[in-house]
Amino acid sequence: MTLLLVLLDTALAADCPSSSQVADLTSKLDSAEKAYASLEVEQFTLSLDEAALMLPCLGDPVTPALGARYHRTIGLRLFIERDRERASQAFAAARAIDPTYEFPDSLIPTGHAVRAIYGILDASNPQMQRVADPVVGHLTFDGTASNQRPSAWPTIAQILDASGVPITTAYLFPADPMPAYDAVPLPAPLAGIGERRPLNPKPLLFVGGGVAAVASGVLYALAASSAQTFDQYHEDWTLGDLETQRGRTNTLVIASIGSGVLAVGAATGGVLIPRP
Repeated sequence: MTLLLVLLDTALAADCPSSSQVADLTSKLDSAEKAYASLEVEQFTLSLDEAALMLPCLGDPVTPALGARYHRTIGLRLFIERDRERASQAFAAARAIDPTYEFPDSLIPTGHAVRAIYGILDASNPQMQRVADPVVGHLTFDGTASNQRPSAWPTIAQILDASGVPITTAYLFPADPMPAYDAVPLPAPLAGIGERRPLNPKPLLFVGGGVAAVASGVLYALAASSAQTFDQYHEDWTLGDLETQRGRTNTLVIASIGSGVLAVGAATGGVLIPRP
């Protein structure tokens, strides 16, 4: 872990002895940039360390312009420490806020490696993560009121009270948790939306078995009626009429038996098949 991140953790964990103001933080960033342009690395890191200790103790809300500038300066510090991955993330955070900014040649000469790393990540389509609103007051990320936290690069998170005064200010990289605060619970996702549940065949089998049983009974009654008609004497019936009536009776009997078998099979399956 770099010295800068150690200082950030220490500042977050400690009670601030006094409140710092945006003007104080801006002055430290001025000193850091001036030292960087003059290749005074030791003075640059000292000024930025002091800025990092001031940030959690801010008594003012961060503005988007200050947020972008702070991200750029953190990116320069991480570049010096050869942490190219986090440097590119900090630069992307700055570009997401202020996409038109370009380093002046007095700060970063043309052709310097910082310029390539500054634009290496796509900052035009921010990935956001919903976070819980505070019970009292509201959240801001990089100076903008929102409950959507950038999740692909660092952010300056502030929890402000009902009058807009910062209660907590924290510089968070993507893997860092939100600082503790009294939050309104996030709504639980509606169960079942967007997911396919396995089909339970038991009700279908029982319903199908019941229908088949009714059909078997109806067909059996029709077969019995047809057989009774066949057994009666019909003076005007021919041999062909008798054959037709006997065929109809036999068909109804077979259909009744088939429906009965289906009813029994469906009911048995409904009992034996376990619930999904």
